Amino acid sequence: MTNLPLLALRAIMTKKGWFAFGHLLKPETFGELEYRRVYQHLARLHEQTEADITISALLADMEIQYRTKPDTLEEMRLVLDYLDEAADTPHDLMDSLLRRFLQQAMSMEVAKYVAENASKPEFSVNALADLTARAVEVGDRVGSTITDLFATAVSGTAGTRPARYSLGVSRELDLGLRGGTADGELLLYLAAVAVGKTSFLCATGASHALRGLNVLHLTLEINSRKVVERYDQAWTNQDRETLETVFGQATVEAARAAVQAAGGHVWIADWSYMNVTAADVGALVRKMRGQKCVCHDLPMVVDTIIIDYLGLMSPGKAPGKEMRNSYRLIGQEMRQLARNLEVPVVSAWQVNRVGSEKALIGAADISESWDVVMVADTIIGLNRNLEELHNKRLRVNIVKQRESTNRDCFELYCDLDRMVIRDIELKDHHDYAVKLMGGANAGQEAAHSG
Repeated sequence: MTNLPLLALRAIMTKKGWFAFGHLLKPETFGELEYRRVYQHLARLHEQTEADITISALLADMEIQYRTKPDTLEEMRLVLDYLDEAADTPHDLMDSLLRRFLQQAMSMEVAKYVAENASKPEFSVNALADLTARAVEVGDRVGSTITDLFATAVSGTAGTRPARYSLGVSRELDLGLRGGTADGELLLYLAAVAVGKTSFLCATGASHALRGLNVLHLTLEINSRKVVERYDQAWTNQDRETLETVFGQATVEAARAAVQAAGGHVWIADWSYMNVTAADVGALVRKMRGQKCVCHDLPMVVDTIIIDYLGLMSPGKAPGKEMRNSYRLIGQEMRQLARNLEVPVVSAWQVNRVGSEKALIGAADISESWDVVMVADTIIGLNRNLEELHNKRLRVNIVKQRESTNRDCFELYCDLDRMVIRDIELKDHHDYAVKLMGGANAGQEAAHSG
């Protein structure tokens, strides 16, 4: 069982942890007397030194204070042994653990107030409400940071802009997004049923892997076999019939070898029709970090998370009465996870019926919850009618992004039977003209005339 108070003390032994979490703690936060003493020693030592606090420094400080109390000193030495044995915890996981610890401690204060004052005339429901609100607030503030603007690098200099990753479906789209997506961001493909959300997610994952990134693809709807097939198609642009031939299988093997040679990898978690939360995703990623991949004997470090799709997830905490609050919480929790893990999260969302009939999808066309629009960093609209489906065309527009005010819209060539998604080329215009004019000669004339 995780010893949350011990991990909290371990976290604030470093200056980074002290500045991030120390102000949220106080001696009364710790239920056990020994832990309260450790906190008081840490607080005093942090005031006296600019370095991280070591176990030996804590022990020396305690030996001075308890030199006339050998029994107390022996008890504190035992606590320091436990503290020394506590494994170093990743910073993003420490945020989550400290939130739990603080909220538990504040909840104990709420219970104590009720037990001691419920039968007294001075009992106040408002005071109880304030304590409860504090329990929620103090947990939400864990990990928040303050940036000194004048201590940061000047905008535009090297290192001030995070690396961005191509979405792998359109150079024009990447340019409109100033490079694609980045670590800590939540990007959503917004489309109606059967337009191609899953295919776009697989295309993005396949592109990231081909560029040497490790991709975790979570499928919450279709089974993993179909996901594997789409990745193989994205790397080879073969239809399903060709994949079943000897030639097709050899082509897939060569494509997979090229991805591995580039340093990329894809792991698929089939969680279809399960109640999955952001905490479940985070736990899986952290578990993978401690394991080695059977293919290359290296840690399974995830660089990109693909989720098919976000609307099928569940919130990690009680959402309230309205369903839209559930969707808002799902978006908030996944964006927070993206920031904590420092990876891009790419997923999808459904449009409502009105949006599915529009020529251009907008933010108001998102189904179920407008709040999802506010949470996501980037939203890409995908739409096509039956004629466009027949002619392998798809309309794309940038619904939202934080990098600029660019809201471009354009067409893509989109043959989902072979997982070919790309910008339209001159040859595509020529072939389309041939089809419209009813013959090769008519098509050439139409193309020459513009």
